[in-house]
Amino acid sequence: MITLTPVKIIYMKHKLIGLYQLITGIFGFILIAANINKVFKSAETFISFILGLLLFAGVAYSGYALLNSFRNAVKYSILAQTLQVISFTAGNIQYLFSGSAFLFILFKGNIIIKSQIEPIAYNISRVSDLVHAELRIFLIPILLILLLAFNGKSKA
Repeated sequence: MITLTPVKIIYMKHKLIGLYQLITGIFGFILIAANINKVFKSAETFISFILGLLLFAGVAYSGYALLNSFRNAVKYSILAQTLQVISFTAGNIQYLFSGSAFLFILFKGNIIIKSQIEPIAYNISRVSDLVHAELRIFLIPILLILLLAFNGKSKA
């Protein structure tokens, strides 16, 4: 009979979250890298490209760190997820970075809960004047932060 102790549960939780982060980080990196032909059109595109590669590489590294139980791996993972919680468009600037874009709350004059099939969402650049201000809160990164932050140890 297999018994799951709180330590084993935390270990398994970290492994699963680490694997998820490693996969989304690698796929995000590949999707950004696949757009290399667009990079040399402007300095802004180049900066957005490099920033995207670094952000998704950071997510992949935090997942790798969790999988291998590196020191401070949970802190890296929480930071990587925190960067993915909020997306906004305001003043012709869009910050959109998430490897967990399945489910989000959209604030765009009203509040809408939306889902999409695409897990990877990225754009950090200027957008058209026609794009209205919006705020997105991605729910999967919030869930992962909560799972990482709480060990399940109760102080009773």
